[in-house]
Amino acid sequence: MKKDSLEPEDFEDNLQLHSKCGVHVQLLYFISSIVCVVFDLIGIVILLILFMYPEFHRHSVIYKQLLQYYDRTRPYYYHIIFNAVLFLWIFLFFAHILCIGVGLFGVKLRRPYLMLPQVVLLIVRLGMLIIVLFGLITVNFIGSELLIPTTLVVFLFSMVSGLYLMTSVLCFRYVREKHDMIQKILAMPGDLIFFCRNAVSQEFEAAVLEVAVVDSNVYHVALVVDREHVVHALPDRGVVQEPISSALRSLSPDYIELASLDVDTSWKERACEKAKKEVDQAFYNDLFSWECLDSQNRRAFYCCQLVVWSYYQSHPDHKNPFLAHQLNFKNADGVISEFWINYYRQRGRSVPQDEPGSHPSKLRISPGVQIKASRPSRMSSKLSIPRTFLKNLHYVNGSYGSEGLSNKFVVYEPRSGEVLTEIGSATTQDVHEVVQVAKEGQKKWAQLGWQQRGEVLRRSAVLIRENVDLLADWEVRDNGKPINEAIADVLSCAETLDFFSNPNLAGQYLPYDGDDQKFAYTKREPLGVVGAIGAWNYPIQTASWKIVPAIACGNSIIYKPSPLTPVTTVLLAEILTMAGIPDGVVNIVQGEADTGTAICKHPDIRKVSFTGSVATGKRIAQNSNNENIKPVTLELGGKSACVIFDDADIEVAVHGAMMANFYSQGQVCSNASKVFVHSSIIEDFTNLLVNKVKAMKIGDPLDKSVHVGASISEDHINKVLGYVEDAVKHGAKKLYGGEKVKVPGLEKGFYMSPCILDNVQPSMRAYREEIFGPVLLIIPFEDEEEVLARANETDYGLAAGVFTTDLKRAHTFANRLAAGNVYVNTFNDVSPWVPFGGYNQSGYGRENGQAAIEHYSQLKSIFMNVSGKLDNPFPSN
Repeated sequence: MKKDSLEPEDFEDNLQLHSKCGVHVQLLYFISSIVCVVFDLIGIVILLILFMYPEFHRHSVIYKQLLQYYDRTRPYYYHIIFNAVLFLWIFLFFAHILCIGVGLFGVKLRRPYLMLPQVVLLIVRLGMLIIVLFGLITVNFIGSELLIPTTLVVFLFSMVSGLYLMTSVLCFRYVREKHDMIQKILAMPGDLIFFCRNAVSQEFEAAVLEVAVVDSNVYHVALVVDREHVVHALPDRGVVQEPISSALRSLSPDYIELASLDVDTSWKERACEKAKKEVDQAFYNDLFSWECLDSQNRRAFYCCQLVVWSYYQSHPDHKNPFLAHQLNFKNADGVISEFWINYYRQRGRSVPQDEPGSHPSKLRISPGVQIKASRPSRMSSKLSIPRTFLKNLHYVNGSYGSEGLSNKFVVYEPRSGEVLTEIGSATTQDVHEVVQVAKEGQKKWAQLGWQQRGEVLRRSAVLIRENVDLLADWEVRDNGKPINEAIADVLSCAETLDFFSNPNLAGQYLPYDGDDQKFAYTKREPLGVVGAIGAWNYPIQTASWKIVPAIACGNSIIYKPSPLTPVTTVLLAEILTMAGIPDGVVNIVQGEADTGTAICKHPDIRKVSFTGSVATGKRIAQNSNNENIKPVTLELGGKSACVIFDDADIEVAVHGAMMANFYSQGQVCSNASKVFVHSSIIEDFTNLLVNKVKAMKIGDPLDKSVHVGASISEDHINKVLGYVEDAVKHGAKKLYGGEKVKVPGLEKGFYMSPCILDNVQPSMRAYREEIFGPVLLIIPFEDEEEVLARANETDYGLAAGVFTTDLKRAHTFANRLAAGNVYVNTFNDVSPWVPFGGYNQSGYGRENGQAAIEHYSQLKSIFMNVSGKLDNPFPSN
């Protein structure tokens, strides 16, 4: 949701000041009032002394000097100044009286005793007003001797009053800011409160949501009968009236929607009275019968029936303001839910399918129902996922949708092997329409400026951290990786947002004329609409690496996730929408190759970024520039090497080799499947490695104790095992793993054990080609020059690693490795601060760091002549 949080307490005490805010304001009043009382009492004493004992101040040295100056000049305007100051004080005095009145009577106070000094101050100020008015008469009509001291005193207390007035204004501004939301959602008699759930824990609620006839998370509705109370029907209590805050606490919805009904106020009032008459009289209608009778033949209502009945019965012509509804107990597959079959069997009744009735979701979409506010009830930062989320994974212009799309493809959950969802591919026309939306969104977004855009990105980072568990859970379902890795991936997205929230878009000042009358400067501007195509091995992280720098530079983006992992990218887009990004800036379209081709070829998409295989990357580059010229960033595959020298710490090296091969079930483009180990330590290295890999737990990736989750698909496992079988067939020795695994309860899931091979030869496919799976090759070496040549012997160049305690060797060797990313005594580290990309067939361009800013913006050079003159370039002879 995009609004602030709504706590149960916000509805208490007629939605007046809640505790924390109210007490803070009253404390400010308390302190400022005490200060003013002290100053006013001092002022009263001074004025009384001045008026009653004129000789007292005549002995003051300061007064004598002022009086001498006054006697020399005696201008008339001193009287004017005095009266102006006095009237200023009187104005501030009455403004202060108004503030006191609002403070005392304008709000329902939780701690009235804190306002006691206000009352005292009010009395003191009234007395002071009388004295000052007496002074006004004395000075202007009796004599001017008191003019100077009285002016000074009154001016001093005018300033005190001014400061107090400023305090009052700040207090009221604080109240207004804190309670703007409450005023907007002020519950009025006749309004409806819809209770919504993201994920249900109660079987009854789940059954209610399952048979909703529209896409809705609404499972309950209540009728507001006054600003503090609702009347509603509950399964365990019947029809009750209770404070709104109590209803929120007892039902504990994930979020609520407050709605008004577009009917006459008198009708609303009559409906409320009708509903209140049923309180503690009617039971819960457990049969959902239209006759308003429960299974024991008692008068009864269910939640939405009570609302409909109250409005229907209170209208003179028995008019129903809501849409007609037939009871539905069928799930999305058109089959009556097993829950409802058992539910009615226990009551000796048949399921009343298609009989007249109502449902909260149907009330919610009735034409006269207008949503006043929609807010999480417990935390404003909670991500709300629609019930039919998986059926609507296209996210365009700030909303979900998939209607009208054909060419459906099936998505499987790697963890269970079951079908996760079925999605329609976006066509070329669909992509064109999304581009038009993105163009409009980009104009609004670019106008905000990088500081405001940065605020949205920082808010997004906060939201991601607060929703990390939910996002990680979906990342596991989407990809199959262990939950601990998924959590790390999600948190890395927050780091990316933080980094790019303050992009370096600065240009240069370039003088090119000797007298500085001509110079140039450069500036970075957005490209416009960017297209991006993501990979399946790191779905949400890859999306953040492309979406975040693109929008940080002022672009809008159309992102197509891999058809194998379409889910979490949509949730990232929803997070950005929650944070305040304008509609149309981040758009997610789903599809296969044809959708990607449409993105690449569209003339209004000014840049394309892709992460994936080399073969697909070549097609991306070709399609992007066949008919257009546009920059392309390609982060492609790799066949990396990790070199472990004889002086390396063996345990550190083993950990590094595992990092280089077994993250995300080995499905990492930068993985170093070729692990070159110096022959003098290879035996110790191998023994330790095998023991540690054997200890890796394979199982349900949602289990935090699991180290190895599910691979992306059955086909991919077969492909990886094909490399293992081919290597073994040609002489390699399998030291461990390399087999399919059945996980109890998830037998259809895609699992394999991590594999270690030695006796690997350069002629083997596993040595030459990217495996993209958990297969580690142990390869001995003797000579540094030899291993350098073998490490660089590849068409790729994404990553490489070296393990040694000799820093000079590490530095020299790293410089000679032909790879875009080189790791020393670690592997597969990434950071949004550091550019990431490869050489040769591993692609070009860079993700992350300042390099990404340069790739997602364009440089403009502006030449300036400020001399006021320009010579004729073609002078006549």
